Amino acid sequence: MIHASDYAHLTRLAARFFTFIALLACPMFPQPPRTLQASAPKAQGCSIHQSLKEKFRERNSLIANVIIEDVRPTTFGKKYLVVAHATTNDSNFKGNMADELFGLFVVDGTLSAVERTLEIISTVRWRDYEVRIESVTTDKVVLTGKGATYGDSAIRRTYQW
Repeated sequence: MIHASDYAHLTRLAARFFTFIALLACPMFPQPPRTLQASAPKAQGCSIHQSLKEKFRERNSLIANVIIEDVRPTTFGKKYLVVAHATTNDSNFKGNMADELFGLFVVDGTLSAVERTLEIISTVRWRDYEVRIESVTTDKVVLTGKGATYGDSAIRRTYQW
């Protein structure tokens, strides 16, 4: 029998595995220049991080950093649910909670493009909040969040899809 603490550990381990796989698909350094031919495709970096950054920048144009916090396969099709955390370069609080955002996204099976944004939310505790996927079913996902230090300011949201 799996206890709740074991399940939570396995869930975090699976999320780290999927994040690792996503990062393997993303080059860490820019691609070498290609010959200048009209038919040659443009060299691109990691499209999932760029797609996530673009979605966050629709809410706050100053967003500079995106970290994937949680990845879960869906129970149908070849899609993933991704929780990402976005911040500006300035780590000093200037009164705008939208300088730190969390987002829940539906990502394609190759982990390369955002297909749908379920929600983007501002942090409730500056640089001290965590958001995770609690559960996934065929028609909904449950997202939870809480203060990282004290476990306060908890949220629990359910999304239909």
